[in-house]
This record gives sequence, C-alpha cells and structure tokens, in this order.
Amino acid sequence: MSDYEQSPIALKWRSKWLRRIVVCSAGLGVAIISLGLFEHYVLAGVSVTVQNKGPGPLRSVVLQLTGNPVELGDIASGAFAQGTVYPEGDSSLEIEFTGVDDKPHRLDVDCYLERGYRGVIRTAIRDARLDKLHQQIDVRPRPY
Repeated sequence: MSDYEQSPIALKWRSKWLRRIVVCSAGLGVAIISLGLFEHYVLAGVSVTVQNKGPGPLRSVVLQLTGNPVELGDIASGAFAQGTVYPEGDSSLEIEFTGVDDKPHRLDVDCYLERGYRGVIRTAIRDARLDKLHQQIDVRPRPY
C-alpha cells in the first residue's frame, strides 16, 4: 500500500463513503418496508356494497367472512351500505341481516376469497334474496 492509502485523509474519505452507503441502504430498506405496509393496509381488501331493493329496511346487516365480521348497520329501502373485507385465508362471504319479517337471514354470496385478494363486489337484496351480484376480484394473492 502506498503512503496515501494509509493517510488520515484517505481513511476519512473511505469512512465518509461507507457512512453514505450505510445510510442510503437503511433508507432504501425503510422505503421498501413502508411501501409493503402501504400496499397491505391501504390497497388490499375487497370492497362490498349492499343495496336494499326491498320494501322495508334491512336491520343489523353484517358481512361474514370466515370469522371476520364487518358490521354495516341498518340499510333503508333503496339505500346502499359499503364495507371492506380483508380475507386472511380461504374464505366465503355471507350477508347476515334481520329482514322485514323480523327473522334472521344469512345469504351466501357466490364468491371465493383468499388472503391478498382485492376488488369490488356489488350486490342487491330483495325479499330476503340476492337479487343481483357483480364481482370484479383481482385473484393474484400475495406471496406472503
């Protein structure tokens, strides 16, 4: 090694670049983790919209997704309610409510969801039956 490579100026220059590399690497790691968390918590999930096409209100409407209920509350006649479900495994979706006849009902929405799925489901209920169903689901689950 030459005398320059052992000089304090060369060592200081090397440590300065080493610090920059470490700080940039740490910043890049934080950015990647933040992006993953943003995708998981903000962009994930399936938005479910329920419309009441019946003559009376639907009371205590709940989206049941294999152990992860999402309460929508009461839906007046002609009104909509929306909730987002986050599948954590193999899941089916059901809509539970109390109808005009004061009886509990549980309707199976014909869909299959897995962790990481995202998209939109729109459905309408008339006379305690599913009247209409529209699904647009991105079926590419995350690898984790």
